[in-house]
Amino acid sequence: RGSEEKDVSPPSNFEKRNALFFDKIKERLMTTATSTGNDGQVI
Repeated sequence: RGSEEKDVSPPSNFEKRNALFFDKIKERLMTTATSTGNDGQVI
């Protein structure tokens, strides 16, 4: 029963972290794409 709770909470934390991570990546891609006109393909 306790393990189920552990299984449920990490994914939500992971998703939150992923959302933040992707937001930062999107911002970086947008800025790099606009500044270099590269579409952010160079990673």
